[in-house]
Amino acid sequence: MPWNDASLSGAGAVLTFDLGEPVFLDTIVIHNYDNPRDPRSFKRNARVKEFDVEYHTEHGTMRLKATAPDTAAPFTVSINALHDGPLVIRVASVWPAEAVDDAPPFLELSVGEVEFFGSAITDEWMESAIREAKQTVAAFESEIATLTSALETAPPEAAQEMQDKLAIADAGLAEAVRSLLELEKRVTLINQSGANRP
Repeated sequence: MPWNDASLSGAGAVLTFDLGEPVFLDTIVIHNYDNPRDPRSFKRNARVKEFDVEYHTEHGTMRLKATAPDTAAPFTVSINALHDGPLVIRVASVWPAEAVDDAPPFLELSVGEVEFFGSAITDEWMESAIREAKQTVAAFESEIATLTSALETAPPEAAQEMQDKLAIADAGLAEAVRSLLELEKRVTLINQSGANRP
């Protein structure tokens, strides 16, 4: 359902959304209002221009600034984070409403739709994500063990190449372990958040 700000022309406009449960939020898509039955409606309404997106991760409250172009096409904002709590869009400025032909401009900022794309954080999702992260760690550990064993008997001309591969595998293992620990921390925080919900 379209939203408007009751003839305030965008001044101090705030849209607040409650997604209900923790989610992994990929993107937000904002549609400025564009009535297909009245092609003049897009320009006659004020349109979102500059805005902030406020969302909540395990690192605290995050704020992302964005600017939407003055087109009827949907505008996508990338989040790519675990989110839990109210999500707030604060409009900082608008593309002003315009007269079209003999039709005067409207006084409203009008938003046609806001879409959220991502994944619900279910117990199955968390278990699967941790299982995959552990498998990645195990794969790097196996590769490192194989390379280390082979390096002991490798001829000099092959040793440098194997050492380079071992260094890459070591770096991959360190990143995989970091990702696993970060994921486990996120799951703990999500579980604590769920336990604190009414």
